[in-house]
Amino acid sequence: MLTDFQQRKVTRLFHLLDNDNSGFVDAADLDRVARNLAGAIGAAPGSRPYATLQARYGGLWRVVADADGDHDGRVTLREWLKANDE
Repeated sequence: MLTDFQQRKVTRLFHLLDNDNSGFVDAADLDRVARNLAGAIGAAPGSRPYATLQARYGGLWRVVADADGDHDGRVTLREWLKANDE
């Protein structure tokens, strides 16, 4: 069982990843994170650093998607908390 502190931390990470505030995390959220990071470091689309970020965050989605209990292509906070409590 997650401690209160762990639950707050995991919830905060969920909200950081849910960057469109839709209430769920999906592949598009992680794609936006990668694009925003690329922009922050000046990596242009098509550049090697841009492609690396896209690949890394695409890989992260495959990890996050494991929390998708109902297999609808998105992870809710409830699913996220449950997956991080196992």
